[in-house]
Amino acid sequence: MQKMICIKLLTVLFLAGSQHAFAEVYKQIDGKGRVTYTDKPALIQPNTNKATTVQTPTAKPSAAQGTARTAQPLATTTSIPITTTPSDTSNRYAGHGRSNYIAYTTSNSSILPFLENPKPVIRAWLLSHVWRMFAFSPYYDNKLSRSPPAWLYKDAYAVYPTGNQQETMTLDNATEYILRSANGQLLYIPYGCSQGSCPQFAADVGNQAFRDLWIKQARGKLALGYKGIHVDDVNLDWRVSDGHGNFTVPIDPRTNKPMTLADWRRYFAEFTEQIRAAFPNTEIVHNSLWWVPDTDPFAARQLKAANIINIERGVVDDGLTHGKGPFGFETLLDYVDKRHAHGTNVLYFAYGTTQTACEYNLASYFLTSTGKDGTTCLYANAPDNWWKGYDVALGNPVGERSKLANGVLRRNYENGVVLVNQPGAPAVTTNLAGKFKILPGSNSATITTTEIPASTASQPYLSNAASTTTHVALEEKRGVILLYDAP
Repeated sequence: MQKMICIKLLTVLFLAGSQHAFAEVYKQIDGKGRVTYTDKPALIQPNTNKATTVQTPTAKPSAAQGTARTAQPLATTTSIPITTTPSDTSNRYAGHGRSNYIAYTTSNSSILPFLENPKPVIRAWLLSHVWRMFAFSPYYDNKLSRSPPAWLYKDAYAVYPTGNQQETMTLDNATEYILRSANGQLLYIPYGCSQGSCPQFAADVGNQAFRDLWIKQARGKLALGYKGIHVDDVNLDWRVSDGHGNFTVPIDPRTNKPMTLADWRRYFAEFTEQIRAAFPNTEIVHNSLWWVPDTDPFAARQLKAANIINIERGVVDDGLTHGKGPFGFETLLDYVDKRHAHGTNVLYFAYGTTQTACEYNLASYFLTSTGKDGTTCLYANAPDNWWKGYDVALGNPVGERSKLANGVLRRNYENGVVLVNQPGAPAVTTNLAGKFKILPGSNSATITTTEIPASTASQPYLSNAASTTTHVALEEKRGVILLYDAP
């Protein structure tokens, strides 16, 4: 962390009726050690980009009709603020127009220090901002009682070189379950391979003894208080390799012949169904491959066995392309729509580390959200450094998403609008009626406004009422969340 004279603290303001809200203040220490406190800056900030007049696809007003100008500084208080959530959201969905945030607790996560011995104010903050924790055992086992509900991470078919035999698959207790090549070599999951080996061996999910051990280990962990299981690598496309990461067809132990893709998928479908049957009331998340056709009968069975499908990387994925191709951005959104139609929720799990990347992911989340999906991103996601975009309150959606003539994807909400310009699209400008505010610090779009005054007796050629048009210029792979600027 950077050394700063201003240290951001969290304080609790107790309100009437025993309800509480959170206010952030700055503790300032001068050169003589004297302490003063000042209010936190306004939650709504003006666009600080150098804005220019934007050429729009519609006719420009003449000088007599109106003038174009850059966005003006926004008021520090508005009727549609970005607020914290004053009550516990961890055991319910945040609802339409809000994000259900999942905190990612890897060893270098910025949120972990706050979980060691959290004070009541920190625990209350976590419960009001974080919906689920993405947790790794055994590290997280002793933190369950003082954090939001957590999902246990467990890989679907990884066998590790070492580890606790009671908790995970290792060479000591699961070598017999590892897939082998035609020449008898142990095979791997193709991830992090170097110098002829990879960190994870690939187990045979068609082996019933392996499935039973996996479920037994998961049951023991769930008994500690985990809310659900995040099952990683639910790969219904081939994900098996030699020690160099090269795809290798495994030998099917049940036939002693090269395994077919159909059988690989069938074994996964059966395994996920057994996990579902073992834990019928547990939240089960699958990190599965969204481009595997859900028309495949085994893929359909696998999808049905999950409560939530994790779209790893969200939309912050260089592999996404324009439109409706096999890896198209719109194909991904259609896939999300299908999951919703079948009663399954999704997780936009992005690894973005900048506000621009995270706003792109969050805006895309709002294009499809039913209020029961989840999102995560790695930018400013700790109590002492929290991006207010995670708390944005857009209200209920006003219709479904639409694709504008310029290719931008749009969805309207009661309190604002989200716009997304997908990968491979040209930079374009979208014109919106009215005035809008951007998220604090956002540089996802260039915003300008054009104001047309009301008609007067001396200027009868003007419109009867004053009007404002907001011009939003977006490059590819950009999303922006705009809140209505109430007069």
